Amino acid sequence: MQTNSAATWIPRAAERRARAFDAACAHARTHLEDAQQCDLVLSILRAAAERAAAPEAPALFPLTVHVPLAVHAAFEGRDEPALPIAAAGLLVLLGADLLDTLIDDDPFSGPLTPAERLLAGAGLVGPLPTLLLLSMDVPPDIAREAARNLNDAVVTMGAGQLADLRSPAAPYTSLPGVVETAVFKSSPLVAALCRIAARLAGGTPEQAAAAGRLGAALGLADQLRGDWADLGRLDGSNDLRTGAVTIPVALAYERQSLHGDAARHADGAARDRAWSMLDRDSRAALVNALHFCHQAASAAIDDLRLPEAWSADLSLLANAVCYEGGE
Repeated sequence: MQTNSAATWIPRAAERRARAFDAACAHARTHLEDAQQCDLVLSILRAAAERAAAPEAPALFPLTVHVPLAVHAAFEGRDEPALPIAAAGLLVLLGADLLDTLIDDDPFSGPLTPAERLLAGAGLVGPLPTLLLLSMDVPPDIAREAARNLNDAVVTMGAGQLADLRSPAAPYTSLPGVVETAVFKSSPLVAALCRIAARLAGGTPEQAAAAGRLGAALGLADQLRGDWADLGRLDGSNDLRTGAVTIPVALAYERQSLHGDAARHADGAARDRAWSMLDRDSRAALVNALHFCHQAASAAIDDLRLPEAWSADLSLLANAVCYEGGE
């Protein structure tokens, strides 16, 4: 039986991530009969695996791999059966990232043309992960429920991306509105994967719902940290360049009392100064938001009603994501 010790979680992160990438590659070889299409997807997976293994990458990147594996292990003491779930989440995440580079006109250093990124991204967020979940060796109703959960999450993520895409053209109105958009973008996928993992492990609907709340809280915390890190990029912030109003930028606007047309007219200057505007009080607000995410995650872990020996890894994972950034 796999040991669920909090002390072994971080050191095993690289091994868990490698198994998920291997599972995703094996699935692509199985379901992509066209050689060119298969080679394209495999090249994307290999490049992503290299980025994830780089020394500067957070230990728990991508979160869509580690959280569902941890949830399943908390129920059964092993995570192997949840590898298809982690692989499906990985495919969706990579597809969404590819499409995001097109939507936001982000710099792209890879060899793929825009058309190749569009074709690959569309396949990675939809058909491939759905086929993977439907091919799991589980009762058909569980497989269908899993596929439905995943696709519902993708649709919700799309709504969040659309709201985010339109935000630069609209005046800033309120912090809650920005938070709502961030939740739509970051939480649905991790939440769905956690619900699927709990159901696959034999959890009740109530336990699956609690697992979903855990995933949602950690997904939002990961988004908060990612938005914060973007502002400090040495090569320049993508969010400031595109005019995206992320939660850290919204906190800066709140401190400067910039709302509505005032925020719109001040965009150029205000966004360029966003990092300096995030003074001690604003940074404290961000820390408080992460603390809220941790409290929500801890409450969800309690609601799972699992023996403490099995849920210890989940508590460690919540600490790492919310307080250490998975580093």
